[in-house]
Amino acid sequence: MEEIGHKSRRQDVLVDDSLIQGFYEQQIPTHVFNATTLEKWHREEMRNVAQGEITPIH
Repeated sequence: MEEIGHKSRRQDVLVDDSLIQGFYEQQIPTHVFNATTLEKWHREEMRNVAQGEITPIH
């Protein structure tokens, strides 16, 4: 199974970990710091999207 997953990833695309971290720091507020606060924040965001108050992140 690992071999299939490895083959499906693009080997020519490498992203620095600091770029990934920076992306998430821009998307997720600072008050989200563990699984509980992430789940609460996500529920609130999805409710806001459903009500048309915000546009989802793509």
